[in-house]
Amino acid sequence: MSAIIGIYNRDTRPAQGPELASMLASLAHCGPDGIGQWHDGSVGLGHCMLHTTPESLRERLPLISRDRALAITADARIDNRAELIATLGLCDRPAAQISDSELILAAYECWGESCPPRLLGDFAFAIWDGRRQKLFCARDQFGVRAFYYYLSDRLFAFATEIRAIFCLPQVPHTINDVAVAEYLAGMFGDTTSTYYQEIRRLPPAHTIVISSDGVQIQRYWALDPERELCLGADRNYAEAFREIFTAAVSCRLRSSGAVGTLLSGGLDSSSITCVARDVLSCVGRPGLPTFSAIFDAVPECDERPYINAVLAQGGLEPHYVHGDQSGPLLHMEQMIWHMEEPFLAPGLFLSWLLYQAIVDRGIRVLLDGNDGDGVISHGDGYLVELASAGRWLPLAWELYHGAEATGESFFELLAHFAWVFRLRSSVTQSRILAPARLVWRSVACHRTSTPAVEQAAPRWQQLFDADFAARTNIVERWRQQREQRRQVSKTERGMHYAELIDPRKVAALEGISKTAAAFGVEARHAFWDRRLVEFCLALPPQQKLRNGYGRLVMRQGLAASLPKAVAKRKTKAEFLPNLIRGMKTFDRTGLDKLIIRDHSAIKPYVQISFIRDSYQQLLANEAGAGFHNVVTLWKLATLDGWLRGTKPQCSPKVIGG
Repeated sequence: MSAIIGIYNRDTRPAQGPELASMLASLAHCGPDGIGQWHDGSVGLGHCMLHTTPESLRERLPLISRDRALAITADARIDNRAELIATLGLCDRPAAQISDSELILAAYECWGESCPPRLLGDFAFAIWDGRRQKLFCARDQFGVRAFYYYLSDRLFAFATEIRAIFCLPQVPHTINDVAVAEYLAGMFGDTTSTYYQEIRRLPPAHTIVISSDGVQIQRYWALDPERELCLGADRNYAEAFREIFTAAVSCRLRSSGAVGTLLSGGLDSSSITCVARDVLSCVGRPGLPTFSAIFDAVPECDERPYINAVLAQGGLEPHYVHGDQSGPLLHMEQMIWHMEEPFLAPGLFLSWLLYQAIVDRGIRVLLDGNDGDGVISHGDGYLVELASAGRWLPLAWELYHGAEATGESFFELLAHFAWVFRLRSSVTQSRILAPARLVWRSVACHRTSTPAVEQAAPRWQQLFDADFAARTNIVERWRQQREQRRQVSKTERGMHYAELIDPRKVAALEGISKTAAAFGVEARHAFWDRRLVEFCLALPPQQKLRNGYGRLVMRQGLAASLPKAVAKRKTKAEFLPNLIRGMKTFDRTGLDKLIIRDHSAIKPYVQISFIRDSYQQLLANEAGAGFHNVVTLWKLATLDGWLRGTKPQCSPKVIGG
């Protein structure tokens, strides 16, 4: 992705070129293909360009309107270009000569502040409107493109990454202790705060307007959890899904160079890879590069039987990295520098290895299968619907087929649902929803999940320094979040909606974008297409779960493209053994230093004795403790690295390719 920056001096001081230049220099790794700035009076805009679309090759940003009244900087890929070009009357020249930022500017001139809902794609942009003397900014519907800002009585500054804002000397660097506490507790509070008190995020699907009248932040779009599709026969849903999914993949193939895909062997990445291959083959572009992690030393993590099933269909060019030859803390210093904040992703080192291979292949656009689980939904809530309605036969049928795939006890599952929904019927739904959902999650897909927030005595309490826990009131915050989650609707659609708007989704998308930017690559997410998300949320629950198969509509809709081995699989690989092996084999030196010798940075926040116990449990292979210990040690390593460099440098570090 490219990067944007901007300054609006609310006290009317002139925006200075050197200030803009310093901010842009800090983001040079995001835009190796050109840097531009514009300033007029108290406003300044800047841009770092990464060429990823054909139109971007001739694009120059910031862009100024012909009458000089408007200026825009944008990190954007607009997908409904043909529709916008026709509607906005821009057919007087070839579409290839119209950049995405020009489309956004024309949309603003036509519809004003109502333009963002009409834009399909990933974007973050800012427009200075000289006529109305206001700065108008917007972020895409799901938060694929980042937008951070600092706001005071004197200054509004924004950027794609936080480090650019910190290049301004008047911006303070105060650590947000509440965010640190929530991180250690595995909580994700909202989509507005950061780990710095004075730096905020513009939430997805929101705009912010800065003018002499003040500051206004508004939501411009939201999912509709009440809408339901009624298309009749299964084949109608399957055909509709295939059409929308193919469109979502196709528009993300628009590139100025070669496109690659991640291929893990799971249903999500395989679906994107197979459809992208089919689309490219139809236009005479065979040989789609794929990138996969393999695990010779940890065969239980290896997905090659499914990867090979996809490759056997032809039209693909496979590339591999050995994910079992390093530990999670590999490249930790570089990862922390680019993430800018602590981040909960022990598997990120695999992405780092894959992106290096992607860069070595000369690819700048990568299709990522991020969170097809959440977008399409496994249909967990349908089980709750059946149990709540007393429909025990269809519930037993689904539990039987789910247990059959995973090896769990069908009778234990059925007994649990009977106890929770029948024998304890006097208990309110808010108290029974969460455990029922957790049971199915643990059975249906063998997914690696974070420790349940619903547990009565959270294990993470032992991790906290007592004074820090009291100062941040973290236990009460956790209890409030737990109660909020218990209020989730008892319907499949309500639960699906809650998952789609979970702040963790935004954090994951931002983390992927920053990882890609570290290597000069743009990650594109076909599942996070607005048309697809709206379609999947509106599906009847039977289209998401049937006969133990979650995401049924995708399996049926893509049956002609997917290998049967992938389309029929109900399980996922478990990558925890590789994380444990990596920490014990490759990360011992770093962990010994952090936990035994030099823990001064994290000591004010945590109980060192608990950390040492967790480390010893990991080394001793204590049963059942592996996941918790890996996550705990990862949190401490990332927090320690971040705390030691909380005043970001304003010059980028060079990494990888």
